[in-house]
Amino acid sequence: EIQAYAVQRLYASLVKDKSQKDLVTIGLWCFGEFGDLLCGTAASAGAGTDDDAAGECSTASPAQLLDLVEAVMRARYDDTQVQQYALATVAKLSERFPAADAATQARIRAILQRYEGSIFVDIQQRACEFARLFSW
Repeated sequence: EIQAYAVQRLYASLVKDKSQKDLVTIGLWCFGEFGDLLCGTAASAGAGTDDDAAGECSTASPAQLLDLVEAVMRARYDDTQVQQYALATVAKLSERFPAADAATQARIRAILQRYEGSIFVDIQQRACEFARLFSW
């Protein structure tokens, strides 16, 4: 229940503000690990606190979560660390949403392929490796 609550709060925070690099990095890691709790029925099971009334908790569809991750990837930070975490998150979400519709899986594949040609070698390498794993 705490994991579901944490990803709900992180999602709500990042939808509002993506300027805090450390919060974005933590959010991406948590979405990769527990994104299914944000998008699944478990996300609403643990949400019963007073913060919910204030709109601090959110649930999201897989498409909305991918929208947020892509927005983070397009944001400008002082290094490529956030993009590296975002790519890892996308790769993990492909496993977290195995029963997702074909469009979601195709979108994940497209995100990985888009970064295979990145000018940053670290990003390019991760994207290529994750795309190769995804193909298996």
